[in-house]
This record gives sequence, C-alpha cells and structure tokens, in this order.
Amino acid sequence: MNLRDFNKIFVRRSKSYFTRQDKIRLQIEALKIKMEKMRHPYFDNVFAPLLESIKQELRADGYQVYGPFGICHQRTVYWLKDNKKCITSNANVLGSLSFISSTEGFKLRDEDVDTGQFAESTVGAMNGMNHPEIEITDEMNMEWLLNHIKR
Repeated sequence: MNLRDFNKIFVRRSKSYFTRQDKIRLQIEALKIKMEKMRHPYFDNVFAPLLESIKQELRADGYQVYGPFGICHQRTVYWLKDNKKCITSNANVLGSLSFISSTEGFKLRDEDVDTGQFAESTVGAMNGMNHPEIEITDEMNMEWLLNHIKR
C-alpha cells in the first residue's frame, strides 16, 4: 500500500463518519419533536372522551380547556353554547369543571366553596387554593358530573 491508498481509505471513512453523524442529528431532531409532542398529552388525550360525552349531555356547541395554570396546574373546562364565542360572556357558558394535578393524578376543584384560608391577593388565593379539592371517586358518574358542572 502506498500513501495514496491510505488517503483513499481516510476519505471514504471520513465521508462515512460524517454521513453517520448527519443521520444521528436527524434522528435526534425527530426524537426532540416526538418528545415535545409528548409533553402534556395526558389530560387532553385521556379526558377527551369524557369531555365530549358531557358536551353531548349539555347540548353544548363545544368546550374549551384553559390551562394548566398556577402552582396547582389547574385546568378548567368550559362547555359553551357557541364555541366561536369566548368564555367571558357568562350567558355563553353552560358549565365548567376545574381539574388540578396531584401526585395521584387529578382532583377536582370545588369552585362553590371558599374556605377563606388564604388572604386576598396571596399566592394561595390567586392559585384557587381557597376552593377545596375533591378527590375523584367511583361515585362520580355522569349524573354527578352534570350536577356539579351545572352549578
């Protein structure tokens, strides 16, 4: 073998090296995109059939999920008469339900009760923590949910 042969081997291996590097970079980018899509799939993916069933029961045009917000990662679902209009018009809101994240999954927020535990303008009050949590139980069937939603 002469120097030229070694040089050809080097060039071939270098091209292969950079081709493999490029392929790995593309795989990393594809995995980053996949990972980004996986960030918060649980609520929307898991609860969508339930939210859709409630929409049917309320004869709502649609529903909108707001959140997660605050230190409790609260998500509030609003069922609307007209899904093209916003939630600020109370006449448009048929009902709402607030979910908060916990280490045990989700709990509901009882918006009808104000414990007054946290003073106005405190972090606790601004995060809805004056409204107690409701543990999710087996008794929470569609009838229970509809009664809770239509407060």
